[in-house]
Amino acid sequence: MELNEAAARLLPAGQKGLPGHPLLPCFPELAHLAASLSEGREEKEVVYLGKKPYTLHLHFESPLQHRHCFILLTPIAASSSEKRCSHGVKKNSLPAKYHFSDILGHSPAVQKAIRLAQYYSGTDETILIFGESGTGKELFAQSIHNASRRRQSPFVAVNCAAIPDTLIESELFGYEEGAFTGARKGGKQGLFQTADNGTIFLDEIGDIPLSLQSRLLRVLEEREVMPVGSTSVIPIDVRVICATNRNLNDMVRQGTFREDLYYRLKILPLVIPPLRERVEDIPELLHSMAEGARLPAQLEHRLLHYTWPGNVRELRAFSSNLTIFYQQDIAPDQQQSLLNDLIRNFFGHRISAFTDCSEPLSQEDRLLLNSIQELTAAGRPAGRGSLLRLSPLLAAGFTEAKLKLRIRRLAESGYISVGKTRQGLRLTLLGTEALAQGEV
Repeated sequence: MELNEAAARLLPAGQKGLPGHPLLPCFPELAHLAASLSEGREEKEVVYLGKKPYTLHLHFESPLQHRHCFILLTPIAASSSEKRCSHGVKKNSLPAKYHFSDILGHSPAVQKAIRLAQYYSGTDETILIFGESGTGKELFAQSIHNASRRRQSPFVAVNCAAIPDTLIESELFGYEEGAFTGARKGGKQGLFQTADNGTIFLDEIGDIPLSLQSRLLRVLEEREVMPVGSTSVIPIDVRVICATNRNLNDMVRQGTFREDLYYRLKILPLVIPPLRERVEDIPELLHSMAEGARLPAQLEHRLLHYTWPGNVRELRAFSSNLTIFYQQDIAPDQQQSLLNDLIRNFFGHRISAFTDCSEPLSQEDRLLLNSIQELTAAGRPAGRGSLLRLSPLLAAGFTEAKLKLRIRRLAESGYISVGKTRQGLRLTLLGTEALAQGEV
């Protein structure tokens, strides 16, 4: 990643750095982004360059190829709020960019969740969102914020699982100068104060340390925080939305989550359905995510019957693969083979779950698939004429009409691809995997 003219102007006076020079050596404050750059992982956070705060957004236009990356830095202006901490400037959060109109899907399950979330947006009570990983919990949280009276105020998202146990208290509640070894001069305001008048979203709330849960309970009940090392409290006006993919009820029984905190959080519960419970939304989601993709009917059938353990996040990742695939200039006779490779590489060890989505095949279908595979292995085109000369098919009573019917059925189900002219029939990845598993 290189400096552009705007980034070069942010360098301190006297420090050399011209457009085209490597970015990270010029800004040691951004050195921690090296891992994100190599992994193609987007980041949104607040950083300090010198003594000035900026919101940072690391974005990849092609995340799967780790290319076309840019960093957007936005200066954070000083707040005139009377509740500003005396030791620093109140920082604005990154804006909540999603609205209810961004939530795709018309299935009864997701529409029920949307209606309930819209109702909750009119209140200031604490919301607890339940949902598996990848279902879109933050999408709902941001939509609630943007539909509420707090929409013009900060939305602060905190991943409780990503902050070390030793730091989460000072991150949430702030600290005074000298509160502990390494404390910043002048102290630091906490994220609850950053979210003042707005919304704080505590994701992965089930991962918050048991030792900190009593303090969080007090903040929720008293609406005030006490920074680490301080003896005074600071009043806050914050809407709290929490989310988890864990069973907090079980954690309460096991003694790893406070019962009183659980009921304080669960004032307004919201359940986000997994993708397998809203499969009728998959075509709409695919159309939105996979730009330019022309999905074969058999592939779309498989996508509808796959269980999607990673939910919408997994579907989005697969759609990104498809988008890149269909943007390439691939010869028509190579498309099916390369698409099979894409499916195999993406689903990996879960490929059996992806290929096991169809109805069991008949004995005649099994016989036909085996015959196509044998001809292909022998280097012979598997056309209808070649197949009708095979003894096993003749013995099974295959006629030309029956063969055409079976071929059409297997092609529609995704087990075979029909080549042009003399290319003949070939087993797709789905058909090959089914044979390997002894299904056919």
